[in-house]
Amino acid sequence: MKYYYEAYNQRYMIIHEKGHSWSSDIPTPIVSDVIQKHSISKNASILEIGCGEGRDAFPLLENGYDVLATDISSEAINYCKYLRPDYSIHFSILDCINDHHGQHYDFIYSVAVIHMLVSDEDRIRFYHFIYDHLLDGRLALFLLNISGKNIHFGVTAILCVLLERQILILLENILRAKVDGIHPID
Repeated sequence: MKYYYEAYNQRYMIIHEKGHSWSSDIPTPIVSDVIQKHSISKNASILEIGCGEGRDAFPLLENGYDVLATDISSEAINYCKYLRPDYSIHFSILDCINDHHGQHYDFIYSVAVIHMLVSDEDRIRFYHFIYDHLLDGRLALFLLNISGKNIHFGVTAILCVLLERQILILLENILRAKVDGIHPID
């Protein structure tokens, strides 16, 4: 059975067939900022959920970090392996909504994935996946693209939530709450 969030595979295929990339290759600054701020070592195990074309994973790998970059899209993963065959073992297909992964990580991050999950059930499963795969006392970073009436200038805002594993489960209640204003959480 195909899930709605698997549609990105087709979108990547269309873009790549035309010789283009889906997004820029400029890394998301907060990912490296969090790694530096929290002294996440190069020996730490890192999982990226929704790596797309590798814009955040490649710089970390180039700097010696142990990253497993995953995406639901086989096209995106194959594209990353094509771009950098020397890092191909660091890219893997993963459906974090329906799969279980046997490893646990010191740091899990996800850029612009949560808003792709339409149903509350899928979002809760996403958070449970992270909860189940994050080592005790370690960190997770989520960046969510959101838009709406409370966002000024009609631009996409980024909600950055940095949480320790012990409080991840509370996100289920937050997801169900209707909040008029959304603000970054440090």
